[in-house]
Amino acid sequence: MTDKLPENATVVKQFINAWVGFVHSKQFTKLSTLFADKVTFYSPVVHTVTHDHAYIMQIMLHIVEIVEDFHYTGLTMCNSDNQLAMMFRGTVKKSDGSGGTLIVEGMDIVKLNEQGKMVELRVMMRPMSAVVESSKQMRARFKKAKVSHL
Repeated sequence: MTDKLPENATVVKQFINAWVGFVHSKQFTKLSTLFADKVTFYSPVVHTVTHDHAYIMQIMLHIVEIVEDFHYTGLTMCNSDNQLAMMFRGTVKKSDGSGGTLIVEGMDIVKLNEQGKMVELRVMMRPMSAVVESSKQMRARFKKAKVSHL
């Protein structure tokens, strides 16, 4: 996925490789090394912005389990070498007992600092049915783990 980046985007390439590595391996110990000390997170579900590092980590840890077959389908560099949009696709199992699944598509818009650490993450998802189902499952997981905010 990084072969279309400009040659001077070494920091961005390193971040993408590490981020995609986390998503596919689900090695959560590597996740915190990708975030700057202060991260701004814009959720597709919660309307308030959060800077709570621990909360953001919890979201990331759970969402890679809720969205199955998660994979990135495209990459676009934005207005600078430190901002990118990564398009993704996956499936979410319905929790209604029907055994059905929903296809989810979306985009992670990421802004990095000069060291290649994430300082901002905006997540957009569609369709609404998949967003609602993902949110429902996230709330249940957070309630069970006694995580607040969501």
